[in-house]
Amino acid sequence: MAAPQGECADDAAGTLALFGTRLDGQEIFIDPVALELRVLNIHCGWRLKERLYHHPRTGLTGQLPAVIVGQSVCTRPDASDLRMLASAGLAVPPSHPESEAFRSWLHHELGSAIEDLLFRDKAVFRQFTLRVLASSVSNYAELVHSSFCFTERPRFAVSSTSLLCTVRRVLDTASERLGVMRYFGADETFDCADAAAFAHLAVLLSIPFERGSPMAVLLQQYPSLRRYCERIREEFLVWDKEKYWMSAVVSQSDGFVALRSPSWQKSRVPPGQVVLWVAVTAAAVVAFVVTGKTPLKPPG
Repeated sequence: MAAPQGECADDAAGTLALFGTRLDGQEIFIDPVALELRVLNIHCGWRLKERLYHHPRTGLTGQLPAVIVGQSVCTRPDASDLRMLASAGLAVPPSHPESEAFRSWLHHELGSAIEDLLFRDKAVFRQFTLRVLASSVSNYAELVHSSFCFTERPRFAVSSTSLLCTVRRVLDTASERLGVMRYFGADETFDCADAAAFAHLAVLLSIPFERGSPMAVLLQQYPSLRRYCERIREEFLVWDKEKYWMSAVVSQSDGFVALRSPSWQKSRVPPGQVVLWVAVTAAAVVAFVVTGKTPLKPPG
């Protein structure tokens, strides 16, 4: 996919386009790939200029996150493929095959589990994910469109028992692999496995599960993984250590974090405007289902 002419004129190294938002002036991530690329940008010295977007798709790149270098654009899922990033001209340090395998396994197993938790667990979706998306949009139509862009599989079609078993299996493996070492890298040094491990664990442990829920109880059983995330965050300074950081395991967590309602939810909306929003939303949903494309994604 060719990048728009002149996109990187102000930054010779390129651009890192991420989906992210700020709540009460603090960062919050629900996309592990975006957080992983932020860490790699620092660790590998890519010098990519970060641009945060408050919608999972943009007219510029399509699906986020995206890496733009010269005329090359790597979007999801290629943005998480180190070989694709290397072909775009980025310096990707060599890593041990064992680290590559562990990284791929995390993307497949824990990445899918996090998506299921955020978008298919009814309580998490309604009390947390929907609020995060709502904090970054200006009206209800954008909120509906944003939630559709993250996943194409039917929502809520997930077994909580199966999901809990998957997360436990992944965390058991990760905890055993880390042991007393500082990093997950095969040579006990920071490598691509650590970027993926930190990103996925940080997003998972920062989902404010309801206190006393099976998932919240499970996550409390892995203090070594929490300490690992704290250490990497301090090393790279890639996430504000504030209210939403590690909210699944902090002792003062009591139920879901009360996210601030966006201004458009607080204001009184005339009935006519509500009808207009519903009509626009319905038209957008029909267009998405029929064409498989979004209004913001360029044709071709």
